[in-house]
Amino acid sequence: MQLKKYKKKIKIGRILIILLFSSFYSAQKITIENKNDFPIEVIFLKKQIEIGSYEKKTIQEKNEITNIDIIQNKNKDLKINIPLFLNPQESLIIENNQNNIYFKGDKDSLHHYIFKSLVSDLFIQMGNYQKNYQKNDVNGMLKTSEITLDNVLKKIAKLNTPPLEKEDYLYKKIEKYTINFWLFSVLTNVDNENLGNTEKEIMLYYFNKYIKKEVNDFSCSRYEQYDIMRRYAKHKKELNLFLPKYDIVEKSEDDSVNQFLSKSCQAFYFKGLYNYLNHRKDPKAEVYEKILKEKFHN
Repeated sequence: MQLKKYKKKIKIGRILIILLFSSFYSAQKITIENKNDFPIEVIFLKKQIEIGSYEKKTIQEKNEITNIDIIQNKNKDLKINIPLFLNPQESLIIENNQNNIYFKGDKDSLHHYIFKSLVSDLFIQMGNYQKNYQKNDVNGMLKTSEITLDNVLKKIAKLNTPPLEKEDYLYKKIEKYTINFWLFSVLTNVDNENLGNTEKEIMLYYFNKYIKKEVNDFSCSRYEQYDIMRRYAKHKKELNLFLPKYDIVEKSEDDSVNQFLSKSCQAFYFKGLYNYLNHRKDPKAEVYEKILKEKFHN
């Protein structure tokens, strides 16, 4: 009788362990439907799969998938980047038809807004930023930009089901993504060569409020992040900023700036050179392609 009870306890223990691990490793479920009459390639977590014409494939990974790239085999130069904001156990269907992307499933409205409208809603005020900047109206520029950001974040919070709380992990992730695009849209209007009092006041405001708190861990997964941090690295002395110093991954003419950029940000410097030369069909592009592969595993 005691042996039966012991075996029963072991069995229950095993079930609990299985349930615990299945919960721990619960993954997002992302299905990509190819509605084209040609195959597409999907890149995620440094992996690549091909989806045939009018076929679909489902991706489930233990690690969080933060974005995917879709490359149409018909046009290798066109890469469609889709950011993803899903909790574990949530699923999303992404439909690709020519250059159009459609979403179905969990947080479909949220993803539709972020993919289709977020950037235009953030950049719509650039004309007003420029007017304020030209008039040296720093307060007007700061106020207009903050209102724009606040309106967009409120819209994002409402689009999520259930509504996102400001302390929610997913909200903070989307907020960070949005702020990067927003900062890029604002700082693009500021002269990046000659800093006067207006430029210094504007740049210091955004640095102290949005960048300083995470400057030691700042990394780049998108060009916008690189452009933002490069501006501050370039004018570090004039703005009297503390920026962490990094090893130079590959020597270049821009080492004085790149030394204040993390490895992931330095990669974008070489990506820019590669893209420029590759677009011009310049054979020198191969040099930077090799650097990106060997030094940055990109």
